[in-house]
Amino acid sequence: MGLVYPLILIVNVLFVLFWMLMRRWYLLLSLGCILIGWGYVQRQVRMPASLQRHNPAADSAGLTVMTYNVRAFDLYGYLDTTHTRDIRGEVYRFVHGQQPDVLCVQEYHFADKRPKALRSVLDMAGIPYDSTRSLQSQVYGLVNGSGVVTVSRYPIVNRGILEFPGSGNMTIYTDIVRGADTFRVYNCHLHSFGLRKAETDLLDTISLGGVEEKTDFLIRIGHRMREGFLRRAAQVEQVADHVGQSPYPVVVCGDFNDVPASYTYRKLSHGLKDAFVTAGSGWGGTYTLRRFFPVRIDYILYSDQFRAVKYHSPDLDLSDHEPVVVKLGAGQ
Repeated sequence: MGLVYPLILIVNVLFVLFWMLMRRWYLLLSLGCILIGWGYVQRQVRMPASLQRHNPAADSAGLTVMTYNVRAFDLYGYLDTTHTRDIRGEVYRFVHGQQPDVLCVQEYHFADKRPKALRSVLDMAGIPYDSTRSLQSQVYGLVNGSGVVTVSRYPIVNRGILEFPGSGNMTIYTDIVRGADTFRVYNCHLHSFGLRKAETDLLDTISLGGVEEKTDFLIRIGHRMREGFLRRAAQVEQVADHVGQSPYPVVVCGDFNDVPASYTYRKLSHGLKDAFVTAGSGWGGTYTLRRFFPVRIDYILYSDQFRAVKYHSPDLDLSDHEPVVVKLGAGQ
């Protein structure tokens, strides 16, 4: 239900408009459904930027945090089947232009050895390499040439990995010192629905075949999605417990692989603020479901010691995910 909630919301809004034109009281039914889920509405839709009052704090100095699932820079040609585009170069140029203070990357792929690969991530973020500060830059959990990477413009004093048994996904955490303050950044890549590309391609042709064939296929899809939900729930509980024990203010970001109307979001956002809800605008979408329907599965959450003053998630078409860039100021 969480996955299809944005569609339910749109349908109910259309029904409200329809019954309003027909001058029927039925609009109260759809309006009631919208109001019951108002908390979810606020996590999915925010006031357009043009209607929001400009916040001068967004232009002042702050902490810029960015999270981006780069999908291995389209190594397998999902976006560019001819391999003629320089996807890696385009991603590098975008990230470099943002000049993030903290950059969290998921599905980062490298062909070089780790020191050179991590130096490359620093260059991508526009962070000068300082050989005298061995913990200045990188925290990583790289498996078979790809994984999650966090780099920081400020010194890193501690780091660690939360490994998930039986999964290639993981979460890494980084303790960063900025001035007199220390804060902890969690870079999360949680379990997906586990659907193979062949299975998602078949969804596009589900009208083909007989009823029995369709039913068997949908049952298989349902089992795989159920397994994905269960494995992700266990991972979320592990991360949430660790966040709750953090001795420092936290920033929790990354690819949660789940929507705002989900157990994943509710568990991880408990006691934290959502940068999109605080500073975002328009329809929240960081991943396009089935090539046409945007949903929000990439997040930046933060403790009360921070305050989101600017939220930016452009449509780049360089990955199946879009980046999220947030300017954080001091909390109030």
